[in-house]
Amino acid sequence: VAGLKGELLKRKEEFVRHLVDRLMTYALGRPTDTADDEVIENIVREAAPTGYRMQDLVLAVILSDAFAGTKHP
Repeated sequence: VAGLKGELLKRKEEFVRHLVDRLMTYALGRPTDTADDEVIENIVREAAPTGYRMQDLVLAVILSDAFAGTKHP
């Protein structure tokens, strides 16, 4: 476990980028594509100063233009 934690901490931004991609996929109900890359990068960049808190990532996905443009039940 310590080794995994160490590796994730070394590649924190990459891990967060993948996490945001997965959150976007779930929120949008479709796989992300290249049109979503800028949104994902903005979310990752804006969440960095607060240490990539999960609540900030989820809120940013919800407030993103990509999510606002989808139909929700």
